Amino acid sequence: MRDKLKAAMICRWPCRLSFYILEPKYLDEISVMKGLLSRTFSFTSTCGWALLFFSAVAAKDGITEDAKSRDQGELKEELREQILREVADVLLVEQDQITVYLDDRRLVVPNCNENFVISLPFSDRSTVEASCRAENWTKYIRVSVGDYRPLMVYRRDLPLGHIVKRGDVKFVDGRGMSSDNPVLKTIDQAINRLLKHNVFVNEPVRTTDFSMAQSQDAATTEPLETEVLIATTTINRGVRLDESMFERQLRGGRLPSDLIFGSDELNHLQANRIIVAGDALRRSMVSLTAAVKKGDLIEIRIEKGALSVSAMVRALTDGSVGDVIEVVNAESGRSLRAKIVDIGSLEII
Repeated sequence: MRDKLKAAMICRWPCRLSFYILEPKYLDEISVMKGLLSRTFSFTSTCGWALLFFSAVAAKDGITEDAKSRDQGELKEELREQILREVADVLLVEQDQITVYLDDRRLVVPNCNENFVISLPFSDRSTVEASCRAENWTKYIRVSVGDYRPLMVYRRDLPLGHIVKRGDVKFVDGRGMSSDNPVLKTIDQAINRLLKHNVFVNEPVRTTDFSMAQSQDAATTEPLETEVLIATTTINRGVRLDESMFERQLRGGRLPSDLIFGSDELNHLQANRIIVAGDALRRSMVSLTAAVKKGDLIEIRIEKGALSVSAMVRALTDGSVGDVIEVVNAESGRSLRAKIVDIGSLEII
C-alpha cells in the first residue's frame, strides 16, 4: 500500500507542473482533465485502503480461529487432568484406571481463571459435574472407572478376644491390595466372631483372624443352606437396584423371613436405606421406584435409514412407563422431550 501511495505522489507532481505550464492555452481542457485525474486518484486511494482493511480483518479472523482451536486443546487437557485428580481422590483409584470423555467438538471449555469445581453428583460413578463459577459454566462429563473390588477391612485397632460387630469393619476399594491369607467377603462371615489375636486399622479381615469358637450371641447353624442375594458394594439410599450390585451366595442358619431371592424385579426397586456390601437383600431395605428417576443417565439411539446416532441424556423428573418427561443432553446441555417406553428406556419425541 505504501508503494502505491508513493507512485501516486510521484505522478501528481509532474501532472501539476504540466497544468501550470499549459493552463493559459488549454484552460478548459485542463480543468476537465484535473477533475478526472482527481477523481481517479481519490478512487484508487479509497480502494487501496479498503483492500488493506479487509486483508487485515481476514488475517485476524484466521489467527483468532487458529488460536481458538489451539486453546481448546489446551483447556480440555487442563480440565481432563483436574477431573482425573478429583475422581481418583474420591473413588480411591489410580488415575490410569479413569477415562474422561472430552472429545466432543461441540463441548467448548472456557478459559477459567480459577480451578474448575469437580463433583460426582450421581451414584452411577460415570458422570462428573464440572463448573467454572467465574464464567457461569456447568457441564456434565462422562467418565469410566475400572471394576471396583470391595475389600473388608477393620475400622480401628481391636484386641485379642474382641467380638466383632458390624461397626468394627468397613469396605474399601481393594484393587492393588494383596493378602497372604484368604479374606472374608461378607460382613455376616465376620460379625459375632472372636478374634484370636490383635488386629489393626485398615488391615484386611482374614479367615485366620478368628478362633473356631463363636460368641454366645451367634446364631445356631442349621444344616440347610439357601441361595440369597448379597450386596457386593455399598448402595446409597434412593439408588435404583441392579443385578450387577449383587451376587448369589449360599447361606445357612436362621434367615430373615423377608429375603428377596429373585433378581428379575430388581430394576423396579430402590434402596430406602444404605445397604452395606455383604448385606443380604431384604424387603425392608427397598421400595418400588419409578421407571425413570430424576438424574438417571440414559443412552438414547435415533435411527433414520442407515444413519444411527446415540447420545447420553439425563432425566430431569421421575416418570412411569408411558409418561413424557423433560431430559437434557449430557454433553451439549440441550433440552429434549422423551417418552418412557420401559425401565430405564426412553424414546425422543
